[in-house]
Amino acid sequence: MNKKYFLTLNSFIIALIIGAISWYFSKDFISTALAILFGVGFYFLLSYSLVEEVFSIEEKLKEKMQKTMHELNTPVSTIQINSKLLSKNVHEEKSLQRLSKIDRACGELLRLYDEMEYFIQKNIDSVEIKSYDLKELVDISVGKFDDIKKDVLIMIDINQVQIKTDKNGFITILDNLIQNALKHNQNITKIEIFFKDKILYIKDDGEGIDSENICNVFNKYFSDHKAKGFGLGLSLVKEFCDKNSIDIKIDSSEKGTTFKLGLSKIM
Repeated sequence: MNKKYFLTLNSFIIALIIGAISWYFSKDFISTALAILFGVGFYFLLSYSLVEEVFSIEEKLKEKMQKTMHELNTPVSTIQINSKLLSKNVHEEKSLQRLSKIDRACGELLRLYDEMEYFIQKNIDSVEIKSYDLKELVDISVGKFDDIKKDVLIMIDINQVQIKTDKNGFITILDNLIQNALKHNQNITKIEIFFKDKILYIKDDGEGIDSENICNVFNKYFSDHKAKGFGLGLSLVKEFCDKNSIDIKIDSSEKGTTFKLGLSKIM
């Protein structure tokens, strides 16, 4: 909430309260109007400096968090780049495995960085809604899993489709759905991502989710014993979809799980 909106809202509430009290006792428009003007003016006189200080602290905190996030990103990126350069000159299997672990860990840190940066932006700044190519967003998300998908085949079949959305938020829900498929399925061999009839499908061929747990997978901290837990990921997906008019559904059986994202309202 910005300072101007905060002061305006509080002034409106104070004006209503003073107006109601004054009218109750005086039944006079002029007296009521003067009481409102005096009350709102007195509120501004007492609270402006305090409100100014509070929002000044918030602005400084915002700047500090953004600066810190930037400073965190730089060394992690440096480690990742140098790890890849070293791997070109290293031929010993154990050393290559260690460098690969470093690279994967850096990738995970960068993913967490992206999520934290988006969280800060969502809660402090206004999130920008723009038009994006759906396949481009899917490609960005899928590319993050190149180093951890192992032998899992990820197939994409999406033609040119434009959606209006919060780019970082939409990519984050894709990340969570793909990550859940990879992490919580022992026998998964492929993930299919395709678009049909204004619905985005994310389908895997893993062992599926028990039918009695289908209704609970979007609950915060839900844990499916077979799937080793879903944590916060799917609850965040549901929260974003509800907020952004995306209809999300899930089908699951022993042959796999399919998430369906209805995008008709953001096209």
